[in-house]
Amino acid sequence: MERMQKLFGNPEKLSVKDMADKYHLTQNVPYWQTDEAHAWMQSMRDKPEAQEELPVIEGALEGVKALQEDGVALLGYLTVRPQSVVSSTRKWLLAQGFPDLPIVAKPDDVSFSNGNKWKGEALRFLYPEVWGIVDDNPKVPLEAGSSYEGTVFLFAHDACKEGYEHAIPCKTWKEVVEEVKKRRK
Repeated sequence: MERMQKLFGNPEKLSVKDMADKYHLTQNVPYWQTDEAHAWMQSMRDKPEAQEELPVIEGALEGVKALQEDGVALLGYLTVRPQSVVSSTRKWLLAQGFPDLPIVAKPDDVSFSNGNKWKGEALRFLYPEVWGIVDDNPKVPLEAGSSYEGTVFLFAHDACKEGYEHAIPCKTWKEVVEEVKKRRK
């Protein structure tokens, strides 16, 4: 969001944190709904080097380590990042101290706009071996559908809309760890 503010404006004069709290994802910011901004965002999604520059979400590494220490089997990373950036994604994960686990990335021929649909289908396919996922995008539980028997631990959210019975809102990674431990299978 910091880069987007510099490149495409910030008429509300929001801090990066306030903007993230208000819009959650860059693609949700209303004044960035231009062809130019969309093209730039897509170029960053497709650029391997851009994956290595991302900040770690506060509490994520500690949360993952706490889950591992509690015996939760972490099987891998399921991401809407394109397959073409898996190598850079793995490099970033390892550099930050995250476990070396398989990365299942969105096929390059699936458009970004269909990424969460692909992820929802993947979750249904992987269940029951993968009985839960931590994700920050509220479209994931929607795309997984009401028939999905697993759980989406919806990070950075304090509530879920109706129809999200299989999603557990978790504002912080500490809450993620607590909720996963309660529901561990």
